[in-house]
Amino acid sequence: MNDFGLDTHKLMLHPERVSKWLDGEDTAPILVEICPIGRCNHRCVFCAYNYTDYKGPQLDYTTMIETLTEMGKMGVKSIDWDTEGEPLLHPHLAHFINHAKLCGIDSAVETNGVFLTKEFMRECGHNITYIKVSVDAAYNDTHYKLHRGGEKDLVKVLGNIRTAVQLNTGCTIGIQMVLLKENEDEVRDLAEIAKYLEVDWFVVKPFSVHPFQDDSLVHMGDINKALNVPFVTLREETFGRLFQERDYPVCYGVNFISNIDCYGNVTVCNTLTRSYEYNLGNIYNESFGEAWKRRPREFNIKKCKREVCRMDKQNLYLWQLKNPTKHVNFI
Repeated sequence: MNDFGLDTHKLMLHPERVSKWLDGEDTAPILVEICPIGRCNHRCVFCAYNYTDYKGPQLDYTTMIETLTEMGKMGVKSIDWDTEGEPLLHPHLAHFINHAKLCGIDSAVETNGVFLTKEFMRECGHNITYIKVSVDAAYNDTHYKLHRGGEKDLVKVLGNIRTAVQLNTGCTIGIQMVLLKENEDEVRDLAEIAKYLEVDWFVVKPFSVHPFQDDSLVHMGDINKALNVPFVTLREETFGRLFQERDYPVCYGVNFISNIDCYGNVTVCNTLTRSYEYNLGNIYNESFGEAWKRRPREFNIKKCKREVCRMDKQNLYLWQLKNPTKHVNFI
């Protein structure tokens, strides 16, 4: 299996942007996470956004086209169409992806796969860098129990993945499993399915409770059930960081990543979606760039409290750059 850097970070591949940040210059985010629609056809028991109730609107077409154009001019490199809803429910998602590419911006889509149709792939698959499909089970009963969608959705999802792979649009396609007690015994079987479908990767990631949730209906599975399983990329470093204290007091990652929710709010990061204290602005009232300039240059991680943070490895790297250890020349 190819190495797609699924358990690491890629900031070291953007030295010019990092150097400008170190010099105190104002820079655009490298990645923006965008929720095109706040509704979802599934009610996954492990979803970090259960607290939103999935009743949000969809982003306006004209406003998004204008925002994407602005982002391209700013120097935004990529967009992850993801977060609280099912992005493929937005009727104009393919148009957004194609326009983003025209503006020089790469796109990734994270989806439950039910609406990953051949029509969608033919319309914009050639302009998508990767698609991550949340499958999470090898058997229909488990999938239905965890995703709480249609009773036969797993069959549809696997068929859609197979079709997407066969269309060969140039888009990387992967499968994701959140490791839970309920699916830990299905890792090997799902790996076999992933291999049969000829996807590019199959990643197993840890589960954690969102800080805005009081409790969870599920609990993390046993990592040993996923060790040494062929065709599995296990996010071992992320698992290992779960119960460790952070090695840094502030998040510098907020200078390289941003988030837009389904209401058009620009927030510090996706963990703080619906936490209006951390809204920077709204793309319906002003430009994305104007809102982005209000970001905190460093953010106290005690205000976040997320067990699994996608910016953890980036923050370790950035903290070392800002606070180098002694004897740095002895490499």
